[in-house]
Amino acid sequence: MVAGYNGQNGGSPFTGNIENKLGGTITVKGKKSIGMYGTQAGTTVTNSGTINLAEDNAIGMYLDNGATGINQASGVIQTVAKSDGSMPIGAIGVVLKNGSVIKNYGQIIINSAGGSAIYNDKGDLTNSTTGTTTVSGGAKAVDEYVALPTSVGSSGPSGTQLEAPAGVSAPTVLIGGIVQPITATNITTPQGTTDMLYMNGVGIYIDTLEQLIQLLA
Repeated sequence: MVAGYNGQNGGSPFTGNIENKLGGTITVKGKKSIGMYGTQAGTTVTNSGTINLAEDNAIGMYLDNGATGINQASGVIQTVAKSDGSMPIGAIGVVLKNGSVIKNYGQIIINSAGGSAIYNDKGDLTNSTTGTTTVSGGAKAVDEYVALPTSVGSSGPSGTQLEAPAGVSAPTVLIGGIVQPITATNITTPQGTTDMLYMNGVGIYIDTLEQLIQLLA
């Protein structure tokens, strides 16, 4: 179920309202699939029924660009067993991005290794605690996106240094003054794991494990 449009390819953005009504059931069976999606301020996504997450990396509600999600008192967003009987991995109840809001008056129940009830990337959690969140199997109640940038030429954690003078195609990474080899690193997002190619282009970060990581802008 989709509400709102971001206005790509020359189109104008617009808002919308969708609801999974009381007694309704949405079952997300595809990997990296979404039960309800809303974008743009003014868009409202309401769940009064049940959203079942039955596959790896499934997402119950995805909110972006100021959209508001409401999980009513009767609303349940939950993981259920996959077709093989195992619980899904990396399932997320609600994803919040770019100023979006979740108002949870119901239940978010996530049993998923590497999953979370709410994944927050610059969203608004102010009104998210009225309902209940129950997590198990290694899932988190709230998983926050955190970027740890290291400015060019400055020291990072534990003496890590990134040097990238103008005109140089590849940066040099030093730890304790010793040049380190650079290897490609996988970046895991709510939508899955992506192989990042070395020097693919756009943002370079050093994480707390002193690994060079590239993130797409």
